[in-house]
Amino acid sequence: MEGLPFDERLVEIIDDDDLALFSFTGLKPTIYVSTGLITTFSIEHLQVAFAHEVAHIHRSIGSALIFDVLLRSGASRIGHLTQDTTILESAH
Repeated sequence: MEGLPFDERLVEIIDDDDLALFSFTGLKPTIYVSTGLITTFSIEHLQVAFAHEVAHIHRSIGSALIFDVLLRSGASRIGHLTQDTTILESAH
């Protein structure tokens, strides 16, 4: 696995002769790879395949960060609207 474009802590190796490689982009991004794929693919093919899965993870992290910013921005605006409404109601 040396020389591949990722943090090895993100990888789970599945003991299976089938050729399998996929990623989970949830709370703990993980790349799953079968032993069959590791023993069949050349290092060059593994580099390309892992780079593809890493791109999925990076793309999902970017989307999550954008969603977080929008959510925080919206929550902040709702807080200001609520405060403004309370002030207006108190004035009457």
